[in-house]
Amino acid sequence: MVKRSLHYSNIDGMLTSASSSIFSSFIIPFALLLKATAADVGVLTAVQNLAHTVSQVPGAKATEYFSRKNVWLFSRVMSRLVFFVPVIMLPFLGLENPVLWLVLFTALIFFFMGLGLPAWSSLMGDLVTAETRGRYFSRRNILVAAAGIVSTVIAGYFIGALGFPSIFILSALFGMAAIPFFMKMYETPMHRVFHYRHSFAVHPSGWMPALRANRGLAVFTVYMTLINFAIHIAAG
Repeated sequence: MVKRSLHYSNIDGMLTSASSSIFSSFIIPFALLLKATAADVGVLTAVQNLAHTVSQVPGAKATEYFSRKNVWLFSRVMSRLVFFVPVIMLPFLGLENPVLWLVLFTALIFFFMGLGLPAWSSLMGDLVTAETRGRYFSRRNILVAAAGIVSTVIAGYFIGALGFPSIFILSALFGMAAIPFFMKMYETPMHRVFHYRHSFAVHPSGWMPALRANRGLAVFTVYMTLINFAIHIAAG
């Protein structure tokens, strides 16, 4: 059962990677087509990352009340279907400021993409043992990366022949095609054991105790923040 679930996860990962790679690779060129300025592109990129990060807090909280597969399913339908439709239609609506609407819809897409990530991570953490985790995810990441590269190349040809809406339709189709494979995966019973509950340390006096209690996580978070800051400065 677990082995079959991991096989389905590979297929889901490849289809999801194809969907995400197409959208992420071509959303900036699409914005430029809509007459976006350099400042607009910067806002669009920042909004994507902010929405994707912020959404994981309520996404993690949702797993305490709902099935992880249901949280993921809601995330997928909202991000790959509900808000993709307006993006596809933007060039044909004759809006006065289409870039502003693109920023809004992109923020919502990335918010719901991130919403299901904690549920997915928790489920995969239960299915993949610590002993096989490195071997499994290395193989899965190769498949996922290959699918992303191939789909991006294919999407480039679609743009030349049919325009941007065609590739966003293709992205949505890949994303929706992944749903049956993920839903076939076995969902292990979730162990709702909390060693402590997180709280927001608003007052400065609570910052140091929180950092000491999560020292490893704090160091890792600072490291990832600096790395991503440098990456996005270079990308801009």
